[in-house]
Amino acid sequence: EEGDILLSCPFHLVGIGNGACIAAAFAQRYGNNKMYVNSLRSLVSINGFLYPDPQLSAILHSAYQVFESAPHSRPDIPVSYWSRFVFSEDYLKKVNPNLALNIYTAVSNPMTNEGRTKIAKGSLQHRDLRGALAPDYVATTTANKTKNSQSDKLYPLQIPIVLLQSTENTLVNASNVDSFLVGRNSKHLWSHMLNIPNEAALSQTADINAQWVGRMSSSPADYHKFSTLGKSGLKMLLECLRNPRGAFSMWTRTGHAVHQEYKASVLDLFDVLACPTDEYVGLDTTMDQINSQS
Repeated sequence: EEGDILLSCPFHLVGIGNGACIAAAFAQRYGNNKMYVNSLRSLVSINGFLYPDPQLSAILHSAYQVFESAPHSRPDIPVSYWSRFVFSEDYLKKVNPNLALNIYTAVSNPMTNEGRTKIAKGSLQHRDLRGALAPDYVATTTANKTKNSQSDKLYPLQIPIVLLQSTENTLVNASNVDSFLVGRNSKHLWSHMLNIPNEAALSQTADINAQWVGRMSSSPADYHKFSTLGKSGLKMLLECLRNPRGAFSMWTRTGHAVHQEYKASVLDLFDVLACPTDEYVGLDTTMDQINSQS
């Protein structure tokens, strides 16, 4: 039916912020399940965490108190309070805070104050998954469980992990990335390595109004010129996706709301994940050119 996903179809499990902890728990519990083992391609975290650290815990505690005390007739109060933690200082210097908040709330969110409170409290009660995503992880929490209890078994997560992390994130500190990388072959695309097309390149785009590589590039040959990942980032990501022990971290100088501050970084990453082949991103064309020149 419409909206259903076939378990036999390849898919990436994506978690944003608090969702990354939920996605990680699902992947660890069911990643080796016969229903998903041949279709789950990777775990993707966008500014995610595996356990609330002191910084995040303090914010969540104060947030749910605000959510509980705010009157139902003023849904703007919780949103205004939460927005303090999702934007970077550099972004707010370029964009008026009121405009940033208007953009952030442009799409109506029917969530109630009670719902926000439940999410904040739930985030504080996550099981600690730090280090539990290692491909050689051995669960110790099930030692006292019944041997026949299949639902309580945890398995090593042997699928690639892809992370997009903001360096100026005051909500989810960048140090949370470390817990995802335990025991993995990690590759990093640092913020200064990101590809930012210059004006000359932008004048040659297939769509001058486009904001992501899928609309800007005209063929695989110029894909890397318009992708935020650049040629080196594309190569690292594809190598990671071919390695069940791989991990790829992409860093941006943004706040927690990376989808607003640097939308292209999110869209360009998803574009590669949707079709992770050398042919699609033009790396095979680049290698053919190098071989012909040599």
